Amino acid sequence: IWIHSDRDIVGTGQILNPAGIYMEGYGEGISLDAAGRVDFAGTIDISGYATNLHVSAVDGVRLHDLDGAGGGIPSFGGGVEIESKGDVAITGNFDQRAIGGTDGDLGGEGGGLRIVSSLGAIIVSGKVRAGATGIFGIGGEIHFHAATDIVVEEGALVSLAAGNNEGYGGNALLLAARDISIRGDIDASGRNEGGDVEAEAGRHVVLDGRIDTSTPAGADETNGGSVALSAGSRGTGHLTLDGEIEANGGGCLYGSVYGGGGWIDLVGCDLTLGSGARIRSCGRSGGWITLTARREMTIAGEIVAPNVGPPGPDGKISLV
Repeated sequence: IWIHSDRDIVGTGQILNPAGIYMEGYGEGISLDAAGRVDFAGTIDISGYATNLHVSAVDGVRLHDLDGAGGGIPSFGGGVEIESKGDVAITGNFDQRAIGGTDGDLGGEGGGLRIVSSLGAIIVSGKVRAGATGIFGIGGEIHFHAATDIVVEEGALVSLAAGNNEGYGGNALLLAARDISIRGDIDASGRNEGGDVEAEAGRHVVLDGRIDTSTPAGADETNGGSVALSAGSRGTGHLTLDGEIEANGGGCLYGSVYGGGGWIDLVGCDLTLGSGARIRSCGRSGGWITLTARREMTIAGEIVAPNVGPPGPDGKISLV
């Protein structure tokens, strides 16, 4: 399905192009191309096997609900690419999960979401799910690139989790020329290994929500993922945290885990951890946490990287 307009594409109904659920069931995909704006408050369906959505608009994009869940064995979530000079907003539920997968390495992989705003901001106020539910599943990938700001609003969710047996969390990359504000949750946890979350802002980074690249408590021989937040890549920028970062390998309860903590790296001109901040990378082998302030560092919250399941070593916390 290809829809083109020399002005705007606006709607509240449904655009449906689902595929079959097995390898022979590829969908042809959906393309929305507008010289003005795309504002679709209805539902777009690209569910099935490896179907894609491409949206291109000059004056901005607002999308609500997407059904891009992949079924079958193996299962692949749908891929989404959005490009605009204006702001891009996700206001509803985006489902790009790989659902199913029960045999060997056929757990499937969550879909990818790539958003580029060449002159504006990217705002997520809904829930984006691009993880994997089957065994040996792999979470999907998120890539946001904004010329101004990236905002994950309070109550919003970006999930790349792969919580079933032997699952691997996905990866998220957020790049903003101005500010990044994470007031909701980013979940890249995995049953076997956590994923990676990286956010880099030209000016300021604020985390009031939660970033999770952990593996669950009691999971054997697992490893937490990584979190890297960097402020001030284009000049003066402050990193302010009053939320949570978890990169645990198996949890933080003593004696109940068999994994290794992950890696957390936080950088800013001024770095401030409020009283509500909690940064943890626990495991049988504690993880690595590095905080770097080019000017001033203020810590009122919690930073821990212990060995909670002997005989592994404690982790390392560096304040630079």
